[in-house]
Amino acid sequence: MTTTLRIATSLFALAALALGGCAAESEGGEVTSDSASEGNELGATVDELTTTGPTYAAGTKLVTIANLNLRSGPSTDQTVKKLMPSGSEVTVAETSGSNGWVKLSFGGFTGFGHTSYLTEVGDDAPSGQTVTSGEYDSTRGDKLASTANRVNGQPSRGACALEMSNSVERSRTVPSGKWRRNHAWLLANGMKNDSQYQRTVGFKYTTSLTTRTAPKGSIIGWRPGICGYNRTYGHIEIIANDSGRACSDFCGTVKTCDAGAIFIPTSL
Repeated sequence: MTTTLRIATSLFALAALALGGCAAESEGGEVTSDSASEGNELGATVDELTTTGPTYAAGTKLVTIANLNLRSGPSTDQTVKKLMPSGSEVTVAETSGSNGWVKLSFGGFTGFGHTSYLTEVGDDAPSGQTVTSGEYDSTRGDKLASTANRVNGQPSRGACALEMSNSVERSRTVPSGKWRRNHAWLLANGMKNDSQYQRTVGFKYTTSLTTRTAPKGSIIGWRPGICGYNRTYGHIEIIANDSGRACSDFCGTVKTCDAGAIFIPTSL
């Protein structure tokens, strides 16, 4: 191997380490009920699944926000009874969920699903956006959302930070060469703590919005371990439409957990 080739290979490996490892693989990674090995709950490992969750009363209607296994018990080492496709409506069989697992009824089967990949029916669409007039740049937001949507229909590759950054730069809504690439939460947390950088790239950190009220083009950075996302890297994505969808290296329903950092696109 020539010196030039060795250097190029090393640089490629370093780039992969710097941008890979997102938790996007925790959604949509489960394909069939035959793939029910331990640690395969939507591509997450046992350590990445949260051990607490919301408690749902018996009879509550929920919807899956990704393909989800209905298991015989509250653990990823339990057998799979049924694969519940993304968007499936399920019913809470008995009050449960505080330990991260909720007992469900679906298609004549009863079993357990993880709360990280379930949301209440009717929670899909945002309501009451409270962006202060003059702050949000809808033109930039539309461009960011449209570019992020280019991956719609693709499966997760565990490269949320890479593809989210690609979307930002491909949208041409930030000054050339100014966008910082990093792991998901390092990228989001770094921008959160640097107001000058926010002004440079045209995003504003906000605490007045939630993951479901943030407008198109907003960036959501998820802290490590939140909502079932990777315990080391977290997750990052762009709000892709006005109906609660977000995209990184794949597109899916945005979760309602406390994300950690929300940024709206503002005028440069």
